[in-house]
Amino acid sequence: MTNLFDLSGKVAIITGASRGIGQAIAERYAEAGATVVISSRKADGLNTVAEGIKSKGGTALAVTAHNGQKEALQKQIGRASFRERV
Repeated sequence: MTNLFDLSGKVAIITGASRGIGQAIAERYAEAGATVVISSRKADGLNTVAEGIKSKGGTALAVTAHNGQKEALQKQIGRASFRERV
């Protein structure tokens, strides 16, 4: 049977990923095989989420950023473009 939600080889950028719905989405995408670039304004919770994903065999890169700022969005996209460094 084919896995209908296979994200292997894909990169997902998930904002607000330090808790709640954003965290749950990041964890599920990673479980489906995606490299997740997760962001939040606060690094504390974000790093915890990234480490949790990695401990389960997933690939996560935490980027602390305020998504209301153009430079922060560019930083996230730039980091996502270099996923081989994750």
